[in-house]
Amino acid sequence: MRLWTFQSIQAINELNEQGKLVVKWERYKHSALERAYRWMRTQMVAKGIEMHRNAPIWTWHSCQAYKKAPTLDDARCLLSDFEIESGIQTIELECPESIVLLSSYAAWNNILDRFLLEEEFTDVSANEMKALFEVSPQHYTELDSIQATLPFLDKKWVVDIRALNLRPNDDNYDPTERV
Repeated sequence: MRLWTFQSIQAINELNEQGKLVVKWERYKHSALERAYRWMRTQMVAKGIEMHRNAPIWTWHSCQAYKKAPTLDDARCLLSDFEIESGIQTIELECPESIVLLSSYAAWNNILDRFLLEEEFTDVSANEMKALFEVSPQHYTELDSIQATLPFLDKKWVVDIRALNLRPNDDNYDPTERV
């Protein structure tokens, strides 16, 4: 399955040196994000994805069009300008479908907001679960993106690593152009 992820230079160095990138829970220790990500990890395990002790790695399947790569605009929705200018890279990968959990980015943000705002939030309704995990070409909308979570990223899956194109968007902008 073709996916893309935004990663720091440090993460890319780890991937190159170790042959695998994993996210450790210490990165989110004692935060609402840790609770939310542990909830998503539980969903991955329930779908039969072996997580070991890792936190999920977030990737993209489709951004504003089915199977379209993310752009600088997508990165700006997630990252600060400081992070982007510090050298965030886009990793394009081809990984086994068996370890991927696809979900709606919009539905996830609704659930994530509740984790961030409600200290004891854990109860996701059946309708929210359906909205979160019912992603396919038939259910896709241009107003949403499809994200994917993985237990780790293997160097063997890497198709390309490229810098984000920091040029202003214009009619000739090509998000896959190498810089």
